[in-house]
Parts: sequence; C-alpha cells; structure tokens
Amino acid sequence: MSLTRRIVTAVFMVLAIALQSSVMTRWNLPGAVPDLLLVMVAAFAMRQLPAHGAMLGFLSGLLMDVTPPAEGLIGLSAFTLTIVGYAAATFRADFNRSVFGPLLYCGAAGALVVLVHALLGGLLGDPTISVSRTPWLMLTSGVYCTLLATIVIPLVRALLVFLMPAPTAVLRR
Repeated sequence: MSLTRRIVTAVFMVLAIALQSSVMTRWNLPGAVPDLLLVMVAAFAMRQLPAHGAMLGFLSGLLMDVTPPAEGLIGLSAFTLTIVGYAAATFRADFNRSVFGPLLYCGAAGALVVLVHALLGGLLGDPTISVSRTPWLMLTSGVYCTLLATIVIPLVRALLVFLMPAPTAVLRR
C-alpha cells in the first residue's frame, strides 16, 4: 500500500471517528446510532488486502474505543472492526462484481457487530449492554449501515480512483 493511500485512509478514519463521536451520537434516531466508522472501514478495506483491512479495522476500532465519550469495554470495537475489515478485504473481488454486495455486507456487518457487542459485553459484564434491546438495535443498525453505505462506498471509490489512478504504460520511443 502506498504512502499516499495510507495517509488518505488515516485522515478519513480520524474524520469518521470525529463525526461518529460528536455528530452521529447526537442524532435522535430510533434504535442504534448510525455506525459511520464501520462503513468507512468496510469501504476502505474493500480496496485492500485482508491483512491491511484487518489492521485498518483494529487501529480504527481501538482509536474509537479510547475517544471520549468512551463507553463500554476498551477493545470491543477494535475486535469487531478487525473482523469487519478483514472480511471486507477478503471478499473484495466479489464486491467489485456487484452493486448491491457491498451495501448488503455493510448492513449485515452493522447488525452482527451489535450482536457481538451484546454477547461479549454481556459475558464480560459491560453495564451498557441491554440484551432485551439487542434485536431492535441489530435491525436499526443494519438499516442505518446500509443507508450510509449507499453514500460512503461510492465516494470512497471515487476518491481512491481520483487520488491514485491505475498505472499507465510508459511509452517508449
């Protein structure tokens, strides 16, 4: 991965974390808070190798876990976003063939992340976990992630193509 791509990815992950912790949490939508960071990790990971996608998810999740207002267990977001990044990068070839694949992936990932948070948080005694609300939070998180993906994924793809176009053949004389 080039230095330019790493810098662009890092800048957008920090922006996503800032928006997630300051703007998205203030929206009074029913159910879950829209997970912009999850969608951004998936969108960038769909253009990388699985190891890079996992690393991106881990670092973004860890930074989100320690960003105020930090709620819940530190490391839980890092764990779940590592899986999201790895899976998105693993199936990137399939996502490039389909328009709806990345959207469905983000929706399913949003729902499964809520479930993993509830299961692990419940096992580890996280006081912010409400098992009775988990199905509702899974549904709304899946819907919100799918809707966010319709905007974020095309923008990330366009940005990466604009900043780092495919190499062209060198003309020889």
